Amino acid sequence: MKKFLTHIRYPNLLIIAFVMYAMRYGVVYPFLKYNNFDIQLNGLLFFGLVFSVILIAAGGYLINDFEDLKIDAKNNPEKYPEGESPCAQKMYKAYNYFTVFGITIGGIVSYYAENFIFITIFVLAAGLLWFYSSTYKMMPFFGNLVVAFLTGIVPMLVVLFEIPLLTEKYRDILVQNNVDFMPLFYFVLAFGIFAFLTTVIREVIKDIEDVEGDKTYKKNTIPVALGVTFAKIVAVIFIIITIATLFYTQIVFDLGETSFWYITIALVLPLAYIAVKTFLDKTPENFHLTSTFLKIIMIFGISYSIVLYYSFTM
Repeated sequence: MKKFLTHIRYPNLLIIAFVMYAMRYGVVYPFLKYNNFDIQLNGLLFFGLVFSVILIAAGGYLINDFEDLKIDAKNNPEKYPEGESPCAQKMYKAYNYFTVFGITIGGIVSYYAENFIFITIFVLAAGLLWFYSSTYKMMPFFGNLVVAFLTGIVPMLVVLFEIPLLTEKYRDILVQNNVDFMPLFYFVLAFGIFAFLTTVIREVIKDIEDVEGDKTYKKNTIPVALGVTFAKIVAVIFIIITIATLFYTQIVFDLGETSFWYITIALVLPLAYIAVKTFLDKTPENFHLTSTFLKIIMIFGISYSIVLYYSFTM
């Protein structure tokens, strides 16, 4: 059981749930209350939405590890007899179950949310995870972008399912006052962009950490194809873009002094430290620590929803 939980990366699945509930109750709910609207997607359907995303993500981790076993088998046939591992067979079956159930639940939620077309989101996400594991992760940087894109979509799902229902419910009020729910969309989009950018950084740093093993198994990552120094430069460039985006968001949305200090202390300064540390790191252990620290920063970024909650309710 412990090994299975390791394969599905259960801490990451818990983070996915945290992100989606933080968006719902830290951003969407208080924003709507502040503007005298009520949330429309009921709690059961929202739980189904979160659960479907978790199942598809777990399936993605399983197929990724399954494909890694196939690669190891091809490169070391004596050590890893391809197709003979009971673990590999169980992983592939579990991947199928998780993915099918995830898409099915996503389809049910889409139907009852009166947007059955949204089932395509779950199908495309599952497809991208499969192609990533089998093909995309062998392409320098493209694989990193695929993972980052899927990570950035997670918070966006909350408003994508909520806004159409809100628009239908309050259509007359919106037309009468010539307003819409785009400000809410932009608030959550900011979280999605942050998740995307920090995931790119973390994926590149993880590739640097694994560079020797990736060379052995002929994985064509950025540090393997273009060198560790170039990969470090890419990571630092994205850190600079992330910091600039954070300050841009603070200015455009005029989020106040509390927001400024939270962003500066909890996000900008740690990211600046990560930039310096990335250039100084030499060993896989150093890069692993940097990657872990970056995950903590990502959690602090999502926790910024608490700041927004109090700004809407106080």
